[in-house]
Amino acid sequence: MKTQSNLIASIGLGIGVILGMSGLAFTAPTTQLCLFVISGIGFTTGLALLAFKFSKEKQEILATGFLLFAIGEAISTLNAAADEKTANAAFAGCMLFYFVGYLFICLTPKFPLWTRISGMASALIFVVAASRFYLGYGINSADTLPGIGYGLLTLTIVGWIVYLLRERPILTSE
Repeated sequence: MKTQSNLIASIGLGIGVILGMSGLAFTAPTTQLCLFVISGIGFTTGLALLAFKFSKEKQEILATGFLLFAIGEAISTLNAAADEKTANAAFAGCMLFYFVGYLFICLTPKFPLWTRISGMASALIFVVAASRFYLGYGINSADTLPGIGYGLLTLTIVGWIVYLLRERPILTSE
């Protein structure tokens, strides 16, 4: 049922946003790590459901965007406990997947314009941050530039959740 998958995807995205932001409020590394990992799993689950949903609706570009985004988030989550050098390199790669995923999602007129604009702004910030890493300037997830990107990412995700919860089911003859 379409509304059930929308609800589950929304819950996954919501867990990602709430626990990801909550992790920033803690200084204990173990607590932060637990919140970030659960956040990443929730977020990746929601993104994967959206990839499948839009694939079934024959919106391949949109589905691919969510799939690429899910890959980026999975990379980020898997490297949450890695040493700093490895984690930073994985984070830079993750941001590149975010960028390409966002391009596919935000250039498709499925979501409201404000959501697509905040998503594109976040994508541009992520690609600049990743480029800084690959050009040798270094970057990590706690730096200001990714922080702004994540703030815009959060705004975009809230827009996706609102859209999904308001979407009406398509009646089919199945």
